[in-house]
Amino acid sequence: LPKMFNDYIRFQLDAKAAADYGLTGDKAKADRWASIVDRILGDKVNRDVLGTQQGFTDSAIQKWAAGQDSSVRKLSLDSLRTKGGRALALVGANLDSVYKANKESFKTDSVHYKPYDSVKTTVEDMFVNARQEKIRREFLPALRERYGIKLVPSVRPEPSEDTLKAYWKLNQERWSSQPIYTLIALGSKDSSKLAKALSTVKDAAAFKKLASKFPIGTPAAPEGVLGKVKQQFALPYGIGMVPGLFPVLETGKTGSVLSVVRANDSLFMATWMEAKDSGAVKPYAKVKSEVRSAWMEAVKWTPAPGTIQASWDKGTLFTRGDVDFISEEVPPQMRLNFPAERVLDFMINWKAYGRYARETGLDQRSDVKQTISDNEKIYWSQEFRQSSYAANFLFEKKHLDSLTTVWKDSLFKSMTVDSSKGANRDGARLALLTPGFLHRTYLLDIDKFRHDSTFEPYDSVRTRVYGDLRGSLDEKGRDRIDSVLKARYEFKLLPAAPQVAADLPFAAAFDSARANHDRRTLDMAEKLYHQVERDAKAPDSVRAQALFQLGQLYGEQQNYPRSLNAYRSVLLQFGKSNEAYKAQFMIAFTYSEYLKNEKAALSEYGKMLTNYPKSDLTDDADWMIRNIKSGGALMPKFDDSAFVADSIARADSLKKASAKSDTAKKVAPVAGAKTEAAKAPDAAKPAAAAKDSVKSKVAAKPVAAVKDSTKAKPSAAVAPKADTTKAKAVPPAAKDTAKAKAVKPSAAKADTAKAGAKK
Repeated sequence: LPKMFNDYIRFQLDAKAAADYGLTGDKAKADRWASIVDRILGDKVNRDVLGTQQGFTDSAIQKWAAGQDSSVRKLSLDSLRTKGGRALALVGANLDSVYKANKESFKTDSVHYKPYDSVKTTVEDMFVNARQEKIRREFLPALRERYGIKLVPSVRPEPSEDTLKAYWKLNQERWSSQPIYTLIALGSKDSSKLAKALSTVKDAAAFKKLASKFPIGTPAAPEGVLGKVKQQFALPYGIGMVPGLFPVLETGKTGSVLSVVRANDSLFMATWMEAKDSGAVKPYAKVKSEVRSAWMEAVKWTPAPGTIQASWDKGTLFTRGDVDFISEEVPPQMRLNFPAERVLDFMINWKAYGRYARETGLDQRSDVKQTISDNEKIYWSQEFRQSSYAANFLFEKKHLDSLTTVWKDSLFKSMTVDSSKGANRDGARLALLTPGFLHRTYLLDIDKFRHDSTFEPYDSVRTRVYGDLRGSLDEKGRDRIDSVLKARYEFKLLPAAPQVAADLPFAAAFDSARANHDRRTLDMAEKLYHQVERDAKAPDSVRAQALFQLGQLYGEQQNYPRSLNAYRSVLLQFGKSNEAYKAQFMIAFTYSEYLKNEKAALSEYGKMLTNYPKSDLTDDADWMIRNIKSGGALMPKFDDSAFVADSIARADSLKKASAKSDTAKKVAPVAGAKTEAAKAPDAAKPAAAAKDSVKSKVAAKPVAAVKDSTKAKPSAAVAPKADTTKAKAVPPAAKDTAKAKAVKPSAAKADTAKAGAKK
């Protein structure tokens, strides 16, 4: 409801702005609105007069009500319309004939029927419904006749003689008789054998002698003689169509052997052309009517805009220009289904309905007035939103033009400025930018521009950064318009109005976000985290935690670009917070464990060593660097034999591993989360090294334990509560989500024999 109410407010404000900026004075826009009013009235006539009122006017219904008892006369007009319309429709109705005509529907068994009195209401409904269908069919034709509406045929001017002769000359092939060829033919499945036999042929007699060896046709043509042949006609003797023959005939000479052509998949054909009767162009005088018809079809004609298309008792109703004007509303992909004739038919109906509604006072009903008023605001609101004023976000055009000039060399060398007819959309977007905004956006989205361990410089990608921002800047521009108009018109939202629920205090919002995160209600968690990180009243430490948790949440959803963006937001906005080093570690970890980009991971882990040399994750970063450079040699793997060995030591090891796995499942806060390391060899590896137990470093529980077929994912990294300042981001360890130690080579050596693990 608050959203709907907000949209309603926008319609009001935008419609008022349309009037203030003079859009309502535009004749074309006003004419289109007048057409829409007729459509609204037509809908009301169909729904109310023909539907609810059974075709009777208000005055007829009120006259009927005056003759009824006081209980009826006291009814509201809305109630009277339904009741009175039905009563008037039934006046003089022969219901007995309706009952008899539909008697089969009242059958109770093979010989008995429900009596009329018991089904009288149903019979009345049948009569009223049938009558209503008849009224709907006949209403418009009757209305057109009442108003004397007539279609005025458009008479196309006759083309001149010179025009037709010019068209005849330009398209003479259409009126040329086809050439006729007199042919002898031979056929063979073997083209080379046929060509060899033809090499000795010098005259038609010699060609005919080969007919017995190379017969053609079914039955075979005597001596191969086909006689006269025309293009696009089947050859005689069952040879069929041979399209490839005629290009040879057109260029061939009479009294000679022509090139061998393929007649079909299994037959080659050789021909001797005895004679050729070239086609001649038919005289213009003989084909004049054909030329005229062809010209009429080829040359499309549209009546002039002032040509009258329909008239009524008041004179001209619509011109061709009126029809073309309304046709502009039809989407391009639908215009084939709505030719001018069909659009004109709709327009006539709307006009007839509108006139009837005004004559009967339907347009003066309060509900109809309200509908028209609401639609009017929506219409002018849309016109305002499509105007140059809205496209410019209510900034001065000169200012916007100057901005695009300033940014010409840095932004618009490879991008066209979005501007047209008084609107400079790109200038308006640039006007919304605060100093450094583009560069800050680049830093937040810098992973888009990464190549291994290096990034494209800002100056080379500035245009791309801006292009990606256009959509979000348009949303900000819309918000600016709302803000300006509310101030201009002194808008106030009263307490009784539908309003969005007030935001929770930041501490309660953060706790609720964490709870929703744990319950996997991620949409609500995301919304609340955003609320906290944008709350200027919240301490920076809490806002940083909310941003960090957003990075965790997006990581769990495998939306790594957004996850990286959230972590980088922590670094940029809250670089001195306790979450900064964790965010840096998670950026590196995302690259190493999820995006499998080891060069980028090494670079990001390196930043941990440089920027946070004393953090409790620096050793982990150092170990990850050494593990990546070693090709994973520092990462232990479980040996399959360890799980089937008969030794007591290995059996004990398995029991311990199983116990740890059970503990991890209990600790994991999400139902269904699994620790894969305890289930299969090589299935899990430590995500980060630590000197002691991860538990000793973590002050808050993980958000979720998410399984991965090869390595643990960081979705269980720490999500500290609002009052926690030393909580640390650590991906889940391989064997125990909350307790397992991250393995280093020295620790691995001590446990190798006992645990059955191999380095």
